[in-house]
This record gives sequence, C-alpha cells and structure tokens, in this order.
Amino acid sequence: MRRLLIVAALLSHTGSARADRTWAVGVTMTTLGSPQGHLGIPLAGDHLAPSVYGRRELDDHFSLAADLGLPTATGLALGLGGEYRYALTGFIDAFCGVSLQGGFAGPDYYARRDNEFVGYTYAVKGTPMLGVRGAVGLRFHLLSDRFEVGLGAFDAIIRPISPHGDATFDNLLSAEVSVGVRF
Repeated sequence: MRRLLIVAALLSHTGSARADRTWAVGVTMTTLGSPQGHLGIPLAGDHLAPSVYGRRELDDHFSLAADLGLPTATGLALGLGGEYRYALTGFIDAFCGVSLQGGFAGPDYYARRDNEFVGYTYAVKGTPMLGVRGAVGLRFHLLSDRFEVGLGAFDAIIRPISPHGDATFDNLLSAEVSVGVRF
C-alpha cells in the first residue's frame, strides 16, 4: 500500500501548477544506436551521449528548445528548434519536434568516411557539420509537475561541411532518456 501511495504522489498533477511552469532544464542521455558512436559514457558496449537542454513553453502545445552536448554520433553540437506536444493525460504528453544542429562532425565521421580513427579531440575541433534532427516521444510530469522524464527516439540527418568537397549525408537513428526540472 505504501508503494502505491508513493507512485500516486509521483504522478499527481494539478492543472494550476502546470500552467505556471513554462521553463524546463535538464540532461538527456542518448544511446548512439545506428551507427554506433565512440563518444560519451561507456555502458555495456554502447555509449551514452550526454547533453543539456532548455525548453520554453509558448502555449499549451508549442515550445522552443535548445540543447548543447553530444546529441548524436557527432562531436559537440548546439541544437535550436521547436516542439509540438499533446497532453494524453494530466501527467503524460506526446511530443514531436525538429531542430537545426551545428557543431563538429567528430571522430566517428572519419571512422565512417575513411575507416580511420583521428582521436577524441576531434569532438571539439575538425570538420564542422550542420544537421536536422527530428524527435518523437513521451514526457511524464512528476511531483506536481516539478520534474519531467522523457522517453524518445530521434532521427538526425547530418551534413559534414567537409574540406574534401564530400557530399555525403549521415543518417543517425537513436533513443534517448531525459530528466529535467520545470519552473
């Protein structure tokens, strides 16, 4: 019974509290799915790629979002975009979003392109890249909407701006988990 009360408290939600919380900041951990990446936190043969995010809700359905970190199998990147969300229940939202990313292609770009490892320092230098990232998922609002946990999947199309005149695009498919604070 005590466990049920704890779960009920975590999932409780009041409409007025949610309306007052229009900002969120947090951390996202992305598994580098396909293709596999080599940057991030090693975990059971894969790597979790961390990034920090911020989001500003403009109204009941639309938000502006930004993230900085290793959101895909690239180097350091900054993403700016928008999000549409739909409330499924009082504490669960479905969301979809799109963002533009800019940053560094990272060492995995050279591994995919030339089968060569150029070193981890290429996460913050080297070939610049631009990309478009689409995401879909669910977001859970906990403890009277003070915290959020998101589960999502994304597909990113990355275009390295290569000095070699390379016209290749990388398509990256991954899953992510996010934890944030709302205020």
